[in-house]
Amino acid sequence: MPPLFVYKILKKGCQNIMITLTKLNGTKFVLNCDLIESIQENPDTTIRLSNGNVYIVKEPSDMVVELTAQFRRGILSGILDVNK
Repeated sequence: MPPLFVYKILKKGCQNIMITLTKLNGTKFVLNCDLIESIQENPDTTIRLSNGNVYIVKEPSDMVVELTAQFRRGILSGILDVNK
């Protein structure tokens, strides 16, 4: 397992916005995970987006998948809370 990096969901109030990742040079950036087409580890994690952009990040692929799942859960829970 690579060294532990800061993994978090960027939040604005209760609404999840996007996921925060780290480029290989240490620069943090926010990614719209709705655009992710594929994720590969070779050994660095390479994320290919549906718009053709490619990002290589420090986070392992399973962490990117988990962050994306958290993002989606946040969106769905917001929808369910509104309907109550």
